[in-house]
Amino acid sequence: MTETLSDIVTRNALVHLVALLAGSLFLLVTGLRALRRENPEGFLYLTLALFLFLVHVFYISNFPDDSPVINPFADWSAWNWLVVLGAPSLILLYLTLGTYHLLALRVRQGIYGLFFGLTLLCFVYMIGGQWPTDVKGAVTLTWGTVWFNWELNPTL
Repeated sequence: MTETLSDIVTRNALVHLVALLAGSLFLLVTGLRALRRENPEGFLYLTLALFLFLVHVFYISNFPDDSPVINPFADWSAWNWLVVLGAPSLILLYLTLGTYHLLALRVRQGIYGLFFGLTLLCFVYMIGGQWPTDVKGAVTLTWGTVWFNWELNPTL
C-alpha cells in the first residue's frame, strides 16, 4: 500500500499542531521578555510567534477531508482546541523548560516547571480523563495563566 503525502500529514497532524503551538507560545513569551528589557529583537520574536500561530491556524483550516484518516477537526470548539492542542503544548513547555532550568542549576524554577507540567498532565489526562471538556479547558487556562506569569516574572 502506498501512502500519499496527505495521509502522512493527517496521521501526524496532532504532533505538528502541538509543536507549532508550543513554539508560538515560547516565542511569544521570549518576545515579551525582550521588549520588557527594551531589546528590539523582541519584535522579531513576536513576529515569529505570530507566523507560527498563523501556520497552526492554516494547518487546521486546510486539513484534508477526503483522507482515509477521520478529520479530527470537523466539529471542534474552542474548548476542544484548548484541551487537545493547548494542554499538550503547555505540558511540553513546562517539562522542557523545567528540565532546562534544572540543568542550568536554577533548581527552584526547574522544580516549579516539572511540578506544574506533571500536575497538568495528571489533571487533564489521568485523573480528569472523564471530566467534561470545559472543566479540563478551565484547568488548562489556569495552568496557562500560571505559565505566563511564571515566565514573565523577573523575580523567579
